[in-house]
Amino acid sequence: MILIDRTLAYLEKVAVKVAADLAAGTLQVNRTKSFQSRLLALALKLGPVKNQIFKKAKGQVMKQTNGLYPAPLRVCAVNVLWGMLTQVLYSGGNESLSLV
Repeated sequence: MILIDRTLAYLEKVAVKVAADLAAGTLQVNRTKSFQSRLLALALKLGPVKNQIFKKAKGQVMKQTNGLYPAPLRVCAVNVLWGMLTQVLYSGGNESLSLV
């Protein structure tokens, strides 16, 4: 029990110090994305690439469900619409929303 108490006390002390440093601005969080994430984000900005990815996803869903369950396809459609909406919102509303 003593080891657990010491560990918890140490973790609490470190957590308080990190929180104080973050609040004071002396500690910065590294939020750089991985190369793979940046490449995927760039590819999804291109219409033909995005269409091909979602066409492949739809094909896999239809193959796995034998076309009997419409819910997974609706989830894919909602994800597409959500992605387009967030893209418009983060661009400041300068882009138009195209469902084609």
